[in-house]
Amino acid sequence: MNPAGVEGGSGFMGNAIVETRCGKAEGRHNGRCWVWKGIPYARPPLGDLRFRPPEPPVRWEGVRDATRFSPVAPQTSKDPGGLGMSEDCLYLNVWSPGADDRRRPVMVWIHGGAFIGGSGAEPTYDGSSFCEAGDLVFVTFNYRLGALGFLQLGEIGGEAYAASGNNGILDQAAALRWVRDNIERFGGDPERVTVFGQSAGAGSVAALMAMLSAQGLFHRAILQSAAMDYVHSLGAAARTARILLEGLNLSGDVMSALKAMPAAELTQRAEKIVRRHGLRFFPVVDGIALPRHPAEALADGAAREVPVMVGATSDEMALMHLSDPGWEQAFSDERSAVEWFIHRFGPFPERAVPFYLQRPSREAEVTRNLIQLVSDRIFWTSALRIAESRVNHHAPVWMYRFHWQSPAMDGKLGACHAMELPFVFNTIGNPSARRMLGDSPPARLAEQMHKAWIAFARGGDPNTPDIPEWPAYELDHRPTMIFGERTELIPDPNREERLVWS
Repeated sequence: MNPAGVEGGSGFMGNAIVETRCGKAEGRHNGRCWVWKGIPYARPPLGDLRFRPPEPPVRWEGVRDATRFSPVAPQTSKDPGGLGMSEDCLYLNVWSPGADDRRRPVMVWIHGGAFIGGSGAEPTYDGSSFCEAGDLVFVTFNYRLGALGFLQLGEIGGEAYAASGNNGILDQAAALRWVRDNIERFGGDPERVTVFGQSAGAGSVAALMAMLSAQGLFHRAILQSAAMDYVHSLGAAARTARILLEGLNLSGDVMSALKAMPAAELTQRAEKIVRRHGLRFFPVVDGIALPRHPAEALADGAAREVPVMVGATSDEMALMHLSDPGWEQAFSDERSAVEWFIHRFGPFPERAVPFYLQRPSREAEVTRNLIQLVSDRIFWTSALRIAESRVNHHAPVWMYRFHWQSPAMDGKLGACHAMELPFVFNTIGNPSARRMLGDSPPARLAEQMHKAWIAFARGGDPNTPDIPEWPAYELDHRPTMIFGERTELIPDPNREERLVWS
């Protein structure tokens, strides 16, 4: 075996050829680890395969060039990474210290983006540091988004499309099956796989934990800023589909017309229609791909054998506040502000509004206080529900909160949604990350979080010498690791807020 542990290796400057089950793929060393990009994990979901569950990839002849990322899934946001968009997007990327027989732990990242945006190739998600610092194999991938990934068409398409509202989640399970079947050839251990994600990626992890078809594909899970309520009932998903199809005003055979529409046009028009009606694309409790709501399944002990880390940032919705002009509108009085937020996010418990607005210690700005209310309602309560469900079934779980306050944008971001990502990935030096982090993000915090995530992936326990002792969560003291200017363990942080929502 050559020094790089791969066919065709030549020190750290040569390319690496690994034979997967479907053919040979040639990667490259990036100066830190070996990287293979754009490997197909499913057939391109084109033509008659649009809106259908993913199918296994087709074998290729010769050696596939795996040195460039694939195009990303069609989406209305700006092309992430400038890679181009294509419906032919079901590809994954592997970072590894070496394609040898070491059987290293594997980490599989599921990107966020509200189920309508993002990709596995974003610079923040570079897996090099995980390989270098943790001797891990690291995987990212794309999955179908928006209408192409989450449009429930069973009403008009029949049984063949009964699970179309979960195609994006089914893509994720297909990527995990590819990992199970191929990762040993890249120096990974298919029996030590950690799946983790943030935002929609964390919601996806919860869905995978609730899916019978995903059982055994991963052995540890990390959920960062999961929103457990962002799942459709079958009825709600069918209503979204009816409204969308009415807005598209298709003639003739509707399914044929949907499959013939260019992916970019369908994505753009579909998102405009659903937004106009205040609707969203989410995974669907369809009784097939996703038999039960993830929160219900976890409460009943689903995936209880899987150790879990779960948490949220302290100012989640500050990012949405700054990116959505509607949140900056001037409200004539407190009542109009509350009514606007209720219209946007649904009714709040009766005691929540006075708690967040009228306590003497609260700031005077009504909008900021309501943003904190929504942050706690959507993200922190979801983290608590997940943790409590694990404890109730004697399943190991560790809880964290991310508190570091960014100085960027005059401090308006605070510890907002996604702020923890460059620290987890140890990519705080990336220019795109600096726009959120400012010029001098704390390297020590990145080292602490990065090592804790590595430790969890390696042994199912996030404790390292770099942080205080971090006991598993329990309901008497509720120990929670606070990652901030000072990293410390605090029992039951934000207790008053927790009781408001309990």
